[in-house]
Amino acid sequence: DLEEYQDLLPKDILPYSVKKISLQNGYVGAGSSGIIDTQELVDEIYVDINTIARKYRDDDIKGLQVVGDSMIPYIDAGDIILYTLIDNNFPKIDGKYIINIDNNLMIKNIKFKINGDIIISSENKAYSDDIIKADSQEQNYFSIVGIAVGRILKQ
Repeated sequence: DLEEYQDLLPKDILPYSVKKISLQNGYVGAGSSGIIDTQELVDEIYVDINTIARKYRDDDIKGLQVVGDSMIPYIDAGDIILYTLIDNNFPKIDGKYIINIDNNLMIKNIKFKINGDIIISSENKAYSDDIIKADSQEQNYFSIVGIAVGRILKQ
C-alpha cells in the first residue's frame, strides 16, 4: 500500500491525495499512429489527484504514452495522457478525447456539431482539421475510446 512509501513522497503530497493509475502497454498518437494492447499493463504509477479533472477522480483512470507533436503545447511526445473509458451513450461535449480512426489511436480535440458532423483538430496549428460528416462512411471507422482527464508532462 502507498502508506509504506509516505516518507518518500514530497511533504506537500499526502497519501490520500495520490491515486494509483495503470499505465497501459502501447501508445496514443498525436500526429502519429498509436496502438494499444489493452490486455497488458506495463506499470502502475502514482499521480497527485490534483492533476486529474475533479469530476473524474473516482473513475477508473488509465495512462498511455504519447507519440507525435500534433497536440503541442497541451501534450508532447513522451508525455503521458490520463484518460477514462467512456461508452457510446456519453454526452457529446467538446473536449480532448482518445479516438480510434481505422484502428489507430489518437489524442485529439473533438467538436460535435448540431448537424452530426464531428470536427477533429490538433493544438498544433501546423496540422489541419478533419471533418467527419454525419452521413459519411467515415463514421464507420471512427469511435471515441475515452476522455482525457489529465496529463503527466516529461518536463
